[in-house]
Amino acid sequence: MSHFDRHQKQREFRLQLEREFPEFELVKWYAQFRELKASYPDTVLLYRLGDFYETFDDDAKLVAELLDVTLTSKHFATHKRTNVQQRAPMAGMPYHAIERYVGAIVGAGYRVAIAEQTSETPSSKSDTRPKSMFAAGIEQRAPRRDIVDREVVRVVTPGTVTEPGMLPTAQNNYLTALIADGGRIGLAYADLSTGEFCCTEFAGERKPAEAGKWFKLRDANNDGFISREEFLPFSAAPKGQ
Repeated sequence: MSHFDRHQKQREFRLQLEREFPEFELVKWYAQFRELKASYPDTVLLYRLGDFYETFDDDAKLVAELLDVTLTSKHFATHKRTNVQQRAPMAGMPYHAIERYVGAIVGAGYRVAIAEQTSETPSSKSDTRPKSMFAAGIEQRAPRRDIVDREVVRVVTPGTVTEPGMLPTAQNNYLTALIADGGRIGLAYADLSTGEFCCTEFAGERKPAEAGKWFKLRDANNDGFISREEFLPFSAAPKGQ
């Protein structure tokens, strides 16, 4: 995406927020959060804020219940006429323990987007503590006057986890894919943490039965074939399915 297209997309999104909150002045961090969330709507967005990764709105309610962390709130808007502040649900996790928390969220079947700070702040410039696993290697840009830059640096999904601390210890972590094209069915699975990969193809009237046998064989060989994440292109789904 070109710089012009990105700027135009941001402008359109800000206009959308103005239509959603016509009587409120949004705090800049919330507009930034909503823009990032709109780009990754099917994830739980972890928004780096100082020493914490924060979640907001429905994500915060989910995380608070799932991880048994405190649900609080943060000022996100002020009424233009009355000056009454509005607060958004918020639930956070400390950066030094983020691997454990992300592992729990992904282990429950959710996708997680990590939004890191990508421009310097006075505290980050002098911070000598070890960085989180997601911030390591990021070269922060020069500081901005209005708001800290943040970008999604990684999306963690159940089938793409490779870090030992987030992987199940007693079973493989399989990512599977299925595609149907005409009279053929293609099946594949991979474990990215071990490099294991297998694929096959079936054709003819007995392809559903043969595919079932193939998975039963994998289950017998692996002492319990459990797929953590599946890909099934809607455009290639078998007719009638």
